[in-house]
Amino acid sequence: MRPFRNLMGERPMTRRGLLLVIGVVAAGATYLVLEERRSGVDISIDRRGLTIDGN
Repeated sequence: MRPFRNLMGERPMTRRGLLLVIGVVAAGATYLVLEERRSGVDISIDRRGLTIDGN
């Protein structure tokens, strides 16, 4: 039995390929979220008063 091909003669994306693409997108999104959190502003209140630290 021949593998299914689309109209352009190419084989469709397999489940493994789709999961790989989803994994790469998820890893990239996670990296961007973590970088955004890390490069924020720290505000702390202690005995010395208010401290604002911008990264």
